[in-house]
Amino acid sequence: MDTREVDLAFRPRATEKVSIEIPKDVLNSLKQVAANQDMSVQAFKTAI
Repeated sequence: MDTREVDLAFRPRATEKVSIEIPKDVLNSLKQVAANQDMSVQAFKTAI
């Protein structure tokens, strides 16, 4: 087991909320990927 400590430094960046229209089958695919990655769809959308 590796017991080294890692320091993470996050730099705040300007963000802008946008809204897009995507086909329902694409949204369903995103939901499946998010479920497979054990994350919420909202978190997955943020990550991509």
